[in-house]
Amino acid sequence: LEELEGLFWYLREEIIRTDKGLAYRPTYICLDISLEVAASRRAVRRGSADKETHFDLRGTDFHYRVSRGYKKFFNKIHKQSLALTSPSENPVHIVDASLSPDEVYDRVKKIILSQAMIYD
Repeated sequence: LEELEGLFWYLREEIIRTDKGLAYRPTYICLDISLEVAASRRAVRRGSADKETHFDLRGTDFHYRVSRGYKKFFNKIHKQSLALTSPSENPVHIVDASLSPDEVYDRVKKIILSQAMIYD
């Protein structure tokens, strides 16, 4: 697992090439939701063949590990960005995904548009 993680970070750096001074920097949007709220939403989809996904069939432990992995990733990105930029330029944006779909959409759209203005 550690070898895969090291390979991931190496490939990410090679693709993004932050050390080569790209004209843009990546923006990350994390849709954060508690395991309990996510489970209740999966329960609503359960049994609906056209809406249920293979992720819905996975157990709580799987979803916990995925959530923990994303949080670890976003924390590392945040720490790396602090070393290179000011705190106001943090590329990680956390959106409360327990809000209604329309509210989540509006918040994500606002983040994307704010980043688009930076590069105009």
